[in-house]
Amino acid sequence: MDISTLIGLVVGFACISYTIFHVSAGNFKIFLSMSELIIVFGTTVGALFTTFKFSDVINAFKAALRIFIAPKENPEETISQIVKCAEVARKDGILALEPIVQQVIDPFLSQGLRLAIDGTDPDSIETILQNKLDSMEIRHNRCKFFYEIAGRACPTFAMCGTLIGIIVMLQSLDDPKKIGRGLGAAMVATLYGAIGANLLFLPIAEKLKNQHGDEMLARKIIIQGIVAIQAGDNPRIVEEKLLTFLVSKKKAAA
Repeated sequence: MDISTLIGLVVGFACISYTIFHVSAGNFKIFLSMSELIIVFGTTVGALFTTFKFSDVINAFKAALRIFIAPKENPEETISQIVKCAEVARKDGILALEPIVQQVIDPFLSQGLRLAIDGTDPDSIETILQNKLDSMEIRHNRCKFFYEIAGRACPTFAMCGTLIGIIVMLQSLDDPKKIGRGLGAAMVATLYGAIGANLLFLPIAEKLKNQHGDEMLARKIIIQGIVAIQAGDNPRIVEEKLLTFLVSKKKAAA
């Protein structure tokens, strides 16, 4: 499990809960409204189904579970594994990689090595793997965009809930109790929208974006490594080529 996701959600909701408890003297009920939950989150879900295909919605919901999974990409380990393959191929020939492929866990790396073993030329290997990478990028970007849309829609529909509450309040100016109820509903809707957008949807989108970047980096390393192996490059040259990806990543993060 990715502990940072859990910490972030727990800290975020704990701070909100403490503040509500503190300012309301323990009266949580005034912050709970089923009608406001429906207007904010129900309409957001409705907008998402209107915007995306059903399969995209299901994939996006599944993708959200990834934020709780610890990152599995380890560029340094991937480079080390590729360099070892390059050494074997250089010393004993490309066919000597067959036993190694059977032990490779990463399906992307395994496919690349099998293409190399089958004698596929470097350009074709790069094209095949790059096409698969492009497909993955489209799928990941669609999931990220899904939660970005949710993050934008949530506060907008919260505003709708706020307007409904204000309308109720304005229609009840002669009854102070109804005025308070309408104003309270208006503010609760705004609160729900702010929490939904900034503690759930937008952080999920950003987390998926970061995970996608790490996965793309690992896949690009694999593509260049496989191409270099098939081209018969010296293992030291292969390692130097692949290490440049890590230098670029560090520069981007700086």
